[in-house]
Amino acid sequence: MWFKKNKVHVIVWLSLGLLVIVSPLVYRMHIQRNSPLPQFEGALPQVTTDAKMYVDALREVDETEHLYRLEGWGFLTEPVNLAPDDYERSVLLVSDQHVFALPASSVPRADVAAVFKDLGLNLKNAGYSVSFNIEALPQARYSIALLFTLPDGTQARLDSKFVLDRTANTAVISLGED
Repeated sequence: MWFKKNKVHVIVWLSLGLLVIVSPLVYRMHIQRNSPLPQFEGALPQVTTDAKMYVDALREVDETEHLYRLEGWGFLTEPVNLAPDDYERSVLLVSDQHVFALPASSVPRADVAAVFKDLGLNLKNAGYSVSFNIEALPQARYSIALLFTLPDGTQARLDSKFVLDRTANTAVISLGED
């Protein structure tokens, strides 16, 4: 008797409950499948010891557009005749399920050039900057690495000790556990 009187209410409440449970899953699957972030295809290149890098900061640039900027510096120490502007750098965000390769822009870093002046390298533009929509990055813990692509197409990577933790409502970088 009670069910017959409240049948519509029960159906509405069950539908709302199902919507609350299912919608985050559908949203996550949609974002992961349709992410505008460039994914790295194939096997990751070998790790090089002929490079240096550091991750300085992750900053929110535009709250309404969900735009974030990852900044740091990184360069190859071999071959010595190449400056950072002579090869491409991309930031790799590596999780258990995804590898995103975000093209980096060069940034002048006189501080880096001064610290590493003994290497005899042109490090004027050793800094990098990468901007991306944080909503396009699926929730996960990402290791941060730099991908170096030389003019002849050969690639190498340098893994940092930093991680980016993307949760439902935050994105932070920190030192990962060794």
